[in-house]
Amino acid sequence: MIYLQLAWTFFFIGAISFGGGFAMLPLLERMLVDDWISQQQFLDILAISQATPGAFAINAATYVGAIAVSSSILGSSIATMTLSMPGFLLSYYVAYPMLKAKEHPYIAILMKYLSPTTLGLISFAGLNLFINELTATPSFQTIDLRAGLFMILSAIILRFKLMKSITLIFSMALLGLVLYLF
Repeated sequence: MIYLQLAWTFFFIGAISFGGGFAMLPLLERMLVDDWISQQQFLDILAISQATPGAFAINAATYVGAIAVSSSILGSSIATMTLSMPGFLLSYYVAYPMLKAKEHPYIAILMKYLSPTTLGLISFAGLNLFINELTATPSFQTIDLRAGLFMILSAIILRFKLMKSITLIFSMALLGLVLYLF
């Protein structure tokens, strides 16, 4: 029974999400936190998914599937496949007719308004995660201000293209290691 619940949860998430992994964040949080995982586990998934290759939603489904069914490879497989299934089915059965209808004015209007909606969902998810992290922290003493400074510095460097992103990643990792050790 737990496998069916897991499959339905991730099939539903995959079916009604539009815009990719980060656009799924509010829905993933709403459907997973408290039912399958804790808020802290959700934040951990978000952090780990950024450090591992692959899409955020796929990594989250794999992780939740594993912990929901006590370290089960089957749970991971079910969650990952059912999350991907609606997109696959939609691509398979709708892509060709959609390609033909792309020039239709109603489809153009739909796509015009779905793109900003996706941006709004991603922004809401980021703000919601930020607020949850601040309110979950008992005091500002446990917040690592250096990490926040590194984040702002990284954003400025990337915004003004002062360094290539891969160089920035390794530079910040090295800087973090040095500061952690000393």
